[in-house]
Amino acid sequence: MASLNQSSSVWSRRRDTKDPATRRPPKADFYGRASASLMETIMRKYIAPLFVALLVAAPAGGAFAATAMAPAAKPAVSTQAEQSTSSTVKSIDLKAHTLTLADGKTYKLPTTFKDPGLRAGEKVTVHWKMNGRAYEATKVTIG
Repeated sequence: MASLNQSSSVWSRRRDTKDPATRRPPKADFYGRASASLMETIMRKYIAPLFVALLVAAPAGGAFAATAMAPAAKPAVSTQAEQSTSSTVKSIDLKAHTLTLADGKTYKLPTTFKDPGLRAGEKVTVHWKMNGRAYEATKVTIG
């Protein structure tokens, strides 16, 4: 009489795992979800390496986008043409190097500016350039 554990027996209770027709489907719970062991296998083989690859690629892509989209720095010296205006002096502050005209505009004087004897109420011509939002005087003449 043959043993029940022999695979050659007709009465064998062991299934042949190599034959797809006799292979059992993965175990599922009441709701039809795959068992934890199958989920762990999927996680280990596919999802975890994908997550690691995304973590490695994300900072490199973010750094590239930051450098590609950064605005160009403004030049220190203005490239606009020099302009001039004539008006009367409202006030002058030699310590702060500023000149305010009657129209309310304040001009930044160069640090090398020599006072030719300017006083409030005197008519002047100011040659200036725009630097950002500041008016920078390049030359001030009386008259």
